[in-house]
Amino acid sequence: MRRLASSIGVVAGILLAVGCGDDTADAPGLDGGPHVADAGREAGVDAAVDAAAPMDAAMIDAGSRDAAADAADDAGADGGSDAAAPSDMAPMRLSETGLYREGSLTELADGVLAYTPRYELWSDGADKLRYLFLPEGERIDTSDMDAFVFPVGTKAWKEFSHDGTRLETRLLWKTEDGWIHVAYAWNEAQTEAIATTRGAPDVLGTEHDIPTRIQCRDCHSGAADTLLGVSAIQLAHDGQGLTLDQLEVEGRLTDAPPAGLARPDTLEWNALGYLHANCGTCHNPQGIAFDRVELELWLRASDLDVASTRTFVTSVDVAIEQTTGDDTARIEPGAPEDSALITRMKLRDAEEAMPPIASERVDDAGIALVEQWIESL
Repeated sequence: MRRLASSIGVVAGILLAVGCGDDTADAPGLDGGPHVADAGREAGVDAAVDAAAPMDAAMIDAGSRDAAADAADDAGADGGSDAAAPSDMAPMRLSETGLYREGSLTELADGVLAYTPRYELWSDGADKLRYLFLPEGERIDTSDMDAFVFPVGTKAWKEFSHDGTRLETRLLWKTEDGWIHVAYAWNEAQTEAIATTRGAPDVLGTEHDIPTRIQCRDCHSGAADTLLGVSAIQLAHDGQGLTLDQLEVEGRLTDAPPAGLARPDTLEWNALGYLHANCGTCHNPQGIAFDRVELELWLRASDLDVASTRTFVTSVDVAIEQTTGDDTARIEPGAPEDSALITRMKLRDAEEAMPPIASERVDDAGIALVEQWIESL
């Protein structure tokens, strides 16, 4: 498996210096309480799940366990008996999660809506589709526009595909016991996707890797309530899919969003938006990188002026704490070639690479966007 970090400690070490974490967002990824196999499952059954083989097992335990138990699972141990099973369980098969109408793997179920975040997470060129379900009559608590709190029963899915072949669909599901997070691996026939708890490399002969639970938590722990792409900043647009305006009109928000949330379609805001989606999930006060380096790349609803954003204040013309090569600042105004942030974004297969997980290919277009902004400073 290429570049899948093995522990939070490895990631934290990488993040000692300046760089970008991972959706947007939209970190690629999932979050929250870990998923483990049913206590009664044998090792052979676990292997079948990870290989996306058909199974008779109906559910996957959504119980909350400590990091040590998670690490044991990811090392290949069957830790399903480490915690009592909770009341809410996730189906083993994607077709049973409520995403599709019964008997279909393409037609969405009633109440499931497609959405697209304003600023998308780079996922090595994968095509992605995203879907959201809110329980009927329930509302998102938007009293804090930077920290949406979702009602119990909320579900969000993200599908990854290459050249029309579906590879993986991730589910985040909020229950009374916390957030369930599951990755479903599609089979070669494209007739079903089966839950896998430990990740998988090079799915269906591609370079796409399914992350482990720990890696999913690394990214989504930076969100107030797990979901990254469903936020005021990300849904404040008039593009395709579900928008913030639509949610307000349909009475799905507790508080109306302020005017002016949609960021202008300009070089500077698009660059900051890219950093928000691709780096801000780790580089914010709740993210896993913040205790190592005080760099904030997460936009806030109140940010209306680029120069006053925490992104600008904590990166532009700010000395780096550690460096590789001849970089002189986190962002050196007018000189992307001397900016540590750009250096890190261009690396892969190295400890200094940013993001440190979930990517094997450099995002040339994203780097060019941020470089143009730096050149304009």
